[in-house]
Amino acid sequence: MGAFVQIVGSFKETLQKILIRSELDEYEDDKQMHCNARLAEMVDNLSQDLQSSVNFSEHFLVEEMQILEEANGIRLPHFLPHLVFSSLLKRIVNSVSDLPVCFVNNVCGYLEIVCVRALLDCCGSYPQLLPSMKKATQNVTGRMKIKFMERVDEMIEMEKMTDYTCDPQFIPSYDKLMGNIEADIVNEVMVNGGGIEKRLVEPPSVAKKRERLQSSIRLLKESKEIIEQVMDGIVVASD
Repeated sequence: MGAFVQIVGSFKETLQKILIRSELDEYEDDKQMHCNARLAEMVDNLSQDLQSSVNFSEHFLVEEMQILEEANGIRLPHFLPHLVFSSLLKRIVNSVSDLPVCFVNNVCGYLEIVCVRALLDCCGSYPQLLPSMKKATQNVTGRMKIKFMERVDEMIEMEKMTDYTCDPQFIPSYDKLMGNIEADIVNEVMVNGGGIEKRLVEPPSVAKKRERLQSSIRLLKESKEIIEQVMDGIVVASD
């Protein structure tokens, strides 16, 4: 029993060194046991695979227009563009959903190799305990893999229901497109720089109506003052 407790304590300390504190004294020449570096490489590979699988900037808004045309959305006055974006985003997430699953399999497989290797070194003096401890280690890593996989599936399903994108090229491409559209609209409205000014000039017919209205208002004010003076005179005479 004492040997078992000693092996478990040594095994735990070894995993803390190589997985948490990155102390590689015992495995300085064994790159496979450099866990932080290997895990960072896996994360980088996943990021590269995701970026290469979906490229928004290559054909910006092309798929969106295709979905709109298929749904006859351009001719529907009450069509919700939100549905178009959600449909496209769900399609993209589905196309890359297998990459996170493969990532979890690779990480869990690598961690199992590391744990078994560390366990072999810790059980060197007690080979009779190795089979049972190895099986227990594999069972623990297997249960953790199931939990990780459930979490990944949950995150993928959540991404299918979101209304945003984290692609860094989306916002610059959108801003550039909106800037070009705004410039085109301004040029179209201005009509060689004088369109808006011409629209702000008051037509002669409107100017005449405005003058007549102002004259009527002035006459009404004068009539009100005269009526008030007459009423005051009547009140004084009656007194």
